[in-house]
Amino acid sequence: MSTIVLMKAFESVPGRYDLGMRLITFGEIAELRRQITAAIPPNSRVLDIGCGTGDLLSLLAGRGVRVTAIDKSPEMVITARARAAAEGILDSVSIDQNTAMEVDRLYKDAEFDAVVLSLVMSELTPEERSWVLNQCARILKPSGLLLVADEFWPRSFLKRVIFSVIRFPLHLIAYLYTQIKGLVTTNVWWKIYYSIVELPLMLLSFVVGEPLTAPLGNPQTFLPETFRVVSTRDFWGGAVRLLKIQKADLG
Repeated sequence: MSTIVLMKAFESVPGRYDLGMRLITFGEIAELRRQITAAIPPNSRVLDIGCGTGDLLSLLAGRGVRVTAIDKSPEMVITARARAAAEGILDSVSIDQNTAMEVDRLYKDAEFDAVVLSLVMSELTPEERSWVLNQCARILKPSGLLLVADEFWPRSFLKRVIFSVIRFPLHLIAYLYTQIKGLVTTNVWWKIYYSIVELPLMLLSFVVGEPLTAPLGNPQTFLPETFRVVSTRDFWGGAVRLLKIQKADLG
């Protein structure tokens, strides 16, 4: 469940990421993607924000959906493009390296029938989250669908306690991995320096700084009035949820 945060550290290694996601979710990641696909009407135009290695793209293309996919990781984009080429779906999908914070300059008003946010919202600050959701409302057609698949705080108190206990060390591991993966050296003096100076600074930064990810809370606390939740599907004891959200007609 909270091992989702650990997988964030391996986004630069797509092969490990895919295998890790399958293992830590006991295969449920495949069911999550099937549920996302089933929620989207055939022949829709869809924006997939945070497409990862492109696992979802072939499922959507198989329903006649035209997909515009973006991801912030260049390694993920390369892998997704190669997968789409191998599966012969390049006529139905386009894949680019962009972030959720670039949506305003990339897409027009009412351009998409659905938008998918996969493990994106938990990486954003509350201000960024609000901005991205408002942009999603802008680029969605009237009554369009927003599908949010992400890490959430479990509903029950006991599960929240267990979730927190498990998540903290994994969050620390993920943070340290992302910090030290570029510091590999064979020089013994640099190794001593990293151990004495850099590592304590990293630990201090972890304690006082912003987390890599932050689980989402009640959808009503972050969704703008332009959206209403149609359905919720829990995965991994409620630590990950799929929200089916419809753009409300305020006119």
